[in-house]
Parts: sequence; structure tokens; C-alpha cells
Amino acid sequence: MRALFYEALLDACRQANLGIAQDCLGLITDKINQVVETHHAELLDRDTFVRTYADFQEFVRRMIQSAQDSNFDALHEPTFFDALGQCGLVFWCQ
Repeated sequence: MRALFYEALLDACRQANLGIAQDCLGLITDKINQVVETHHAELLDRDTFVRTYADFQEFVRRMIQSAQDSNFDALHEPTFFDALGQCGLVFWCQ
């Protein structure tokens, strides 16, 4: 399950021609682990997983937009916190 979120992150960054700074990767990995561990039983429900996965993709899009708006060549810690601050996404803003 974690791998699906991680692959979505890498694919989106590749498509946007952005790297991921180590500090940001650590924050994102920690968030993925937190969501999967805290909500594992809920994520076994297909509908819940599909919504959570779509919300993660939106979270990543927000980080990418923040990086592009800041003329960064990679996701950084500030882009993670920018996306987190916008939230309203199930599980990703807790």
C-alpha cells in the first residue's frame, strides 16, 4: 500500500520535472507511514482507499504547484507545509 503512494509521488514529480529534496522526502514518507498505520483497517475498504489515493495525488499536486510558484527545481520542506496548510483532504491533513 505504501508503495502505491510512493510511486504516485515519484511519477508526479517526474512528469513535472521536479526532484525531491531529502528533507521533504522524509516528511512525505513519514506522512504516508502515519496514514497507512493509523488508518490501515479503513484503507482495506476499496472506496476509502480510492478516495485516499486521489486525495494524496491532490496533496502532491499542491506541493508541485508550490514548488513551481517558488521557482524550485525540487519539492522542499516549505512545499510540504504549503500543501499541508491548504488541506481539506481525508487523512493527509491530520
